[in-house]
Amino acid sequence: MRLVTGMPQEFSYSHDTRPLTNHTLGWSLILAFEGTVIVTLAVILVPWLWLKLLLPLIALTSLVLFIRRARSPLTTTHLLDETHLTLRFGTAVFSIPRDSVVDAIAVSDRSVPAFSPTLTRLSESRAQLTMSHSGQVLLTLSPPYRSTTRRARGEFSEILISIDEPERLLELLRSEKKQQAEQPHDPAFRLQPTHPRSDIRMIEAIELTKRFNDCLIVDHLSLTVHAGEIYGFIGRNGAGKSTTINILVGLLTADAGVSRINGQTLEMNPAKYKSSLGYVADTPPLFAKLTGGEHLWYAAKMHRIETSVARQRIDTLVEQLELRQHIDDHTEAYSLGTKRKLALAIALLHKPRVLILDEPFNGLDPHTSRNLQRLIIEFTAAGGSVLLSSHDLNLIARLCHRVGLLDGGKLVAEGAPEIVQADATSLEERFLELTVLP
Repeated sequence: MRLVTGMPQEFSYSHDTRPLTNHTLGWSLILAFEGTVIVTLAVILVPWLWLKLLLPLIALTSLVLFIRRARSPLTTTHLLDETHLTLRFGTAVFSIPRDSVVDAIAVSDRSVPAFSPTLTRLSESRAQLTMSHSGQVLLTLSPPYRSTTRRARGEFSEILISIDEPERLLELLRSEKKQQAEQPHDPAFRLQPTHPRSDIRMIEAIELTKRFNDCLIVDHLSLTVHAGEIYGFIGRNGAGKSTTINILVGLLTADAGVSRINGQTLEMNPAKYKSSLGYVADTPPLFAKLTGGEHLWYAAKMHRIETSVARQRIDTLVEQLELRQHIDDHTEAYSLGTKRKLALAIALLHKPRVLILDEPFNGLDPHTSRNLQRLIIEFTAAGGSVLLSSHDLNLIARLCHRVGLLDGGKLVAEGAPEIVQADATSLEERFLELTVLP
C-alpha cells in the first residue's frame, strides 16, 4: 500500500537529545577555551590594532557556526514518499529507493554508541545514523545503499536510525509488504492497459522487405505501435526480429518498404527520426576503456543536452537503474546485466518518444528486472511507445498491450496476448503451434 494521502510522511527525532547536547556542549567548551588562548596570545603579540579587533570577532563567529552545525540534526526530518526514503541528518542527505527497504524492525541496540554526529560505519554491512538508544529502527536494504560520506564510505545492507514514531514508519513499510504478499501480481503489471490506446502512430513499418543474398529474411512486414503502447515482438531465432529492429533503428537499409518513427522517415529527416528514438541492442556496443559515467556524458554531449540538465538526468537514471556502484568503473569489467542497464540509461538520457528494446531482460537479476518493467510502464504511461523483443513469453504476456508473432519474416499472429493465445493454455503453447521448424 502506497501512502494514503500521496504526500511525503515526515519523521523527526526529539525524544532524547541529551547525547547531542552533551556532544555539542563538550566540543564548544574545548573550542572556546582554545580559541580564547589563541586570540589572547595573538592580541598580545600582533602589532596592528585592526587585527586585534578582528581576531575575537572571527573566533566568536566560528564558534557560533560550529554550534549551529552541531545542533543541525535537531532541525532535520526523514521523509518517506512514493519512491524514496530520504534520511536527513544535519547537512547529510541519503536518498534510499523505497523498494530497496526489504525489512524494518524496532530495536534497542545498546551495544552501539548512543549518538552518531553523521553516518558512521559500525561494521562491514551496518551503518549508524542515530541520536540516542531510544526510537531505534533497523533498516535492511537490498540492494545495499552506497555511501560516499568520508567517515563511512562504502556499501551498507543495514542502517540504524532513531525517530520519534518508529511504529508509524514500520506500519507504512510493512503494510506495503503485506499487500504485495497478498497480491503477487502487481496491479501495475496487469495485462490490459489502464487507458485507451492512442491513435497516434509512433512506430510504423510498412511492407518492409530485406534479403541477404537469395535468402528472404523480412517478407513485406507491416506493423504499427501507438503512443502509450507496449508491443511485444516475438519469434524463434532466425525469424527476422533482429533484422526488422535494425531496419527500424537505421542500422540496416530495407530493400523495399518504409519505416517511420514519430511520423518521420530516416531519409527525409534523419535528425528528428533518431532524436525520437532510444535503442538498446541485444549486445550493447560499449567502449571497453570508458567508464559508465563517461559513456553517459558522451551521450549527453552528442545530444547537445545542457550540462545542468544532463547532470540531473544522469543522477536520476543512475539511481533508477542501480548503477551507482559501477558508474566509475571501465565497462570492460561490467557484467552483461550491468552493460544492459548502462545501455538503457544511455537510450533514455535524451528523453525519446520511442524505445526499441532487443532482449533487455537477459542477464538481469529479478530485482532489476522488476525495476525495468516498472520503468517501461511509466514510460508508456507518459505517452511513450515501446517495441520489446524477448524470448520470455510469460513476461511478454504480462507486460505488453499487443503482441506480434513473427515467423519466416512474416507476422503470423498479432493482437492482445490473450487473443494471440486463443484456445491454447499459454502464450508459449500458441507460439509452438504457430512457428514452423526449419
